[in-house]
Amino acid sequence: MEGFSVRASVSQHQGGRAYMEDFSSVTVDADNQEACFAVYDGHGGHDAAYFCQRNLWHNIRKQKQFHSKDEEKVRTALQMGFADTQRSMWNNIEKWSKHRSGLYNSTAGTTASLVVVRGNKLIVAHVGDSTVTLTRSDSNTLKTVQITEEHKPNSPLEQARIESTGGRVEKRGSVHRVAWKRVRQPHKGPVRRSTTFEVVPFLAVSRALGNLWSYDYFTKKYTVSPEPDICIRDLTHGVDRYVIIASDGVWNVMTNEEVTNFVHSKQMYEDVARRLVFEALRRWNDRGWRADNITAIVLILDPEPASSQQITCFGSGVDNCDCKILQSPRKTIPIKRTLSSNDLSNTLGSVKRHRSMPTNLSLENPEY
Repeated sequence: MEGFSVRASVSQHQGGRAYMEDFSSVTVDADNQEACFAVYDGHGGHDAAYFCQRNLWHNIRKQKQFHSKDEEKVRTALQMGFADTQRSMWNNIEKWSKHRSGLYNSTAGTTASLVVVRGNKLIVAHVGDSTVTLTRSDSNTLKTVQITEEHKPNSPLEQARIESTGGRVEKRGSVHRVAWKRVRQPHKGPVRRSTTFEVVPFLAVSRALGNLWSYDYFTKKYTVSPEPDICIRDLTHGVDRYVIIASDGVWNVMTNEEVTNFVHSKQMYEDVARRLVFEALRRWNDRGWRADNITAIVLILDPEPASSQQITCFGSGVDNCDCKILQSPRKTIPIKRTLSSNDLSNTLGSVKRHRSMPTNLSLENPEY
């Protein structure tokens, strides 16, 4: 199968937050000649993001329809994979950290932006606001295509959907949020229509995985929907140059075009994602803001067709990767190769992880 050679650069940083709730993964599927790259931006705790990192891709690729040549069947498989992951969370939520009040189960949830490169196909499924962009070269001019749209509660379609599930959107400060309709404590016995509820403006994204608190027992729907938007498109050699997947720690301080231009100017470096993360950190710092968790995956697509899919991956702070994280000199890993668990553990053991709170966000920036 003719495909793309992909150089993947992965990096993440805790920023100025007390906890790291971003997770990422890089997975090479040798049997099906494809690679999956994903970013998960957790909220309300790390539990949902960590759970998705370990389970979402597995739940997708176990769907028989996912490897069909029929795009509608692929879409159905992606939807089922997201739904299976949401359902399986019900069996794990008791193990997750409680809401900080101690009165409620975990309120952890996560965005999920998942990108699959299969031959010359780009498959994207996402919930939340971790954005995916595609950079194309048209007559020597770079153009940025935003593949995903942020799921915000105040967008007309999302607000209509939220209200149809029995939920509502309220504003806290300048931010529209999905309201958490919770039973007023203390409460004993089953929840009935006569039960007293209180409404709290809670979440600034309208779709995510893991927000089980948003399930409405009367409409039997989630106010914060786990249903992904899906995009499947052909990639063109020599035209499609970069795919960028990042949490909002990047997009809150850089525009799509700024990210594209930065990546293009640094694309010769193996650690281009790390450089992008530190550029975002610098911009947070320049504004005097406390930086969010930041995760970025940069895929650089080889302009020439390859006889088979090939992935080369460089990273720092990578949470889950079953292809090798390579150090210089560069080597290429054919996607057909199956790596042993010892290869993986030995390689990941040497990867530097950004997990501590920085004392200065301008720490040791790479030379630009």
